[in-house]
Amino acid sequence: MLSVIEMNSLPSLTALRFFEAAARRLSFADAAEELNVTPAAVSRQIRQLEAQLGVQLFRRLTRAVALTSEGSAALPLITEGFARLREGVDRIRMTNSGGTLSVSVAPSLAHRWLAPRLGRFMTQFPDIELVIDASERVSNFGVDGVEIGLRFGSRPDERLRAIPLFEDPIFPVCAPRLAEQLGPSPRAHDIVKLPLLHVDWEGQTETLPRWTDWLTAAGISPIPKGGAKFSQLAVAIEAAIAGHGVALASMPLVGDDLAAGRLVRPLNVAEVASGALHFWIVYPPENAANTRLIAFRNWVQEEARITGETDTND
Repeated sequence: MLSVIEMNSLPSLTALRFFEAAARRLSFADAAEELNVTPAAVSRQIRQLEAQLGVQLFRRLTRAVALTSEGSAALPLITEGFARLREGVDRIRMTNSGGTLSVSVAPSLAHRWLAPRLGRFMTQFPDIELVIDASERVSNFGVDGVEIGLRFGSRPDERLRAIPLFEDPIFPVCAPRLAEQLGPSPRAHDIVKLPLLHVDWEGQTETLPRWTDWLTAAGISPIPKGGAKFSQLAVAIEAAIAGHGVALASMPLVGDDLAAGRLVRPLNVAEVASGALHFWIVYPPENAANTRLIAFRNWVQEEARITGETDTND
């Protein structure tokens, strides 16, 4: 029989952190990459945790892992616990540490995702004044005064610390009344019956989603000509909401509009594999100890986690 001390004692935070990462991603390898350790270290910590708790948390499959019922029940509570711990530590760090934080954000992400959520940050950290630079310009940290960025691209500058924020597949979206023109069960080739909204922008490392790529991946040819072109994805999405055509986007940028019914996904078909939108948190290593940056970074990561959970539930 377990003693009272044994029953009331908690496992190490390291073991719980390793479990939370592996359970959330359902992969020891992905958890190891996130935690900057080896997969063997993740496996070892989880086996020690299972031994201490006396329960199996994962079912080890041939090429994957799956949560047991005990692991599934524990995951949301442990995830919430780490979020509250981060919030508590941030509050400690922010005591008498107010001031300004300069943030560079890709315009589409600023308009479609960050801006609607900023009220929660300002409530949680009233002493931090955010200066948001929503620009396509890639920041020159240390020269232009920007301290942290939320940027688009698949290959961040290796000189920066880079944390994945979103990596989501692209898909067509349009206004509900426009989707009705396709009938009840449209196929991928039906999308060309509607006006296509293009984004004519190319960054230093990656282009934004293009209809030519999506249509080619869907096996549709010839590629139709015409349609409005925009220099920013956020504007193309606004045009789609207004009913002017179909835009390509990813869930973080249109999830709120899909939930509110302003946009719909017009195709009842499987995803056409034509790429994804990658967003990153980036900042110079020398800024890592900045308490305002730490508070904003952790808050953004938590908001991204909430967004991912909401999108999955939808």
